[in-house]
Amino acid sequence: MACGPDSQEQQFLRDLQGAAVWFLKKGDLYLDIRADTGTIRFYRGVAL
Repeated sequence: MACGPDSQEQQFLRDLQGAAVWFLKKGDLYLDIRADTGTIRFYRGVAL
């Protein structure tokens, strides 16, 4: 299944590959990207 033309899929995958450190905080998963370029946060949401 492919993403649409406005998708940020490639940037997201690149950032995932660049994760240097991961940690859990209050049940959320954080991925720190190399070279202090940012942090990705995954949190539990309500299923729709």
